[in-house]
Amino acid sequence: MTRAGSTSSVNSAASDQQESNFNNRHSERTKTNSDLMQFQILSIKSIVQIELIQT
Repeated sequence: MTRAGSTSSVNSAASDQQESNFNNRHSERTKTNSDLMQFQILSIKSIVQIELIQT
């Protein structure tokens, strides 16, 4: 019984680690998308300002 319990414990720990890795990747992806969106907005604002200055 001890082995079955330890196997279950190992499987549970591995599952927790996989879930943690998934959440970290998802969080990084969300942050990357957020950073990209902010960069695009700033780029558009900068281009508009340059065009206004030129006119």
